Amino acid sequence: RYAMENWQSYYGSQEKTLTGLKHALQKVNKNAFVCVWTDELGDDNNDAALRAEVLSLKNSTQSEIFIMAHGRRSRASGTFSQFETTFGDLGHVMDLNDPDVVDQMITLMKKSALCNRNKSGTTTS
Repeated sequence: RYAMENWQSYYGSQEKTLTGLKHALQKVNKNAFVCVWTDELGDDNNDAALRAEVLSLKNSTQSEIFIMAHGRRSRASGTFSQFETTFGDLGHVMDLNDPDVVDQMITLMKKSALCNRNKSGTTTS
């Protein structure tokens, strides 16, 4: 509520990355691209049971996860390497500091099973 009243402040006391992913994947019927834009590693990333739930939901919904990470030099917020280590098992970890990051994400989406599932091979007559 505070952030909605004061757009000059952009901080939170609790960052719930896995909880947010779980919530998003619970709302998906099937075949979703879930994209998280973040500059914080999150406070719930060491919860093994929650991580297992996210992975289970990802698999059962046949969805793809993209973590769009704004890594910093500060270990408190998380370096990009820490984002890769923390979220690499969940999906694609993308570096927001890369000027081509959106093009790279689109390329990965186009190559994913979600976009290629119903394509048939090309035949010539």
